[in-house]
Amino acid sequence: MMKVGIVAIAKDEERYLAEWLSYHSLLGFDRFYVYDNSANNRLMTFATDSVKIIYYPGQTKQVQAYNDFIQNFSNEVDYVIALDIDEFLVIHNGLSLVDFITTYLKSTGVCINWRFFGSNGHKYFTDSPVLDRFTMRQPDFDHNVKTLVKTECLLRYSNPHCPDLLTVGQVTDLFGNPINLNEPFSNSDTTSIAQINHYFCKSWQEFNWKINRGRATTVTERRSTDDFIWSNRNDVTDLSAIQIRDKKINHKNVPTDSLQNSVRHKKISISADSSDNAGS
Repeated sequence: MMKVGIVAIAKDEERYLAEWLSYHSLLGFDRFYVYDNSANNRLMTFATDSVKIIYYPGQTKQVQAYNDFIQNFSNEVDYVIALDIDEFLVIHNGLSLVDFITTYLKSTGVCINWRFFGSNGHKYFTDSPVLDRFTMRQPDFDHNVKTLVKTECLLRYSNPHCPDLLTVGQVTDLFGNPINLNEPFSNSDTTSIAQINHYFCKSWQEFNWKINRGRATTVTERRSTDDFIWSNRNDVTDLSAIQIRDKKINHKNVPTDSLQNSVRHKKISISADSSDNAGS
């Protein structure tokens, strides 16, 4: 049976992790490998049989964490995608994750474009699901991609978007056009098939938490409030992730309110003293 996993690195994102895990589990992912980049291993409470939490402190650890996954865990799944905790995969046209892979991953890997979601006018954090709070996005698509790839073909990650390959094969976009792995971008709008909802800015308060948290790939280029301005896209309404979530929940006969409550109860309590250092 096909096994599909997600590898991620997270720092002080316990506010968001339960929802992200629940959504992608409903989508059909089997295993999660979350590298905890916080100072105190605070994500360990999320560990289950299907969720492996690997304590991984230090600066600029994102690519190193992905390569640790290749070395230690890639043999546990057949396919993997590297996602951040503010990224949610959306598959359109009613396809299951397995059907999506069978239909569109014709060689070694397939790239899926981002779509930036804005703040919906929210200034402050509220303890409601990300998918429900932020429903407005850019009208088109972003050329940045994330790659779903066969694990047996992985050599290394040199950037978070597309891995280097061990074997002969191609990474393509969803139309089958080859991707240059040295420039892992796609200018083809394939978002009618699938997209990655990128909740990059969230509310103004949460974006300032993001700035304070720092970046996982560099210590020299910090985020600034200017990044909120260009990424705060609220042009069109997009409820596709909510619709997929609720359809999956209804299919499993789990009330939406019950899932949202379980997500809230799963989160770690965060003291007021630490609230300025947490983010997404």
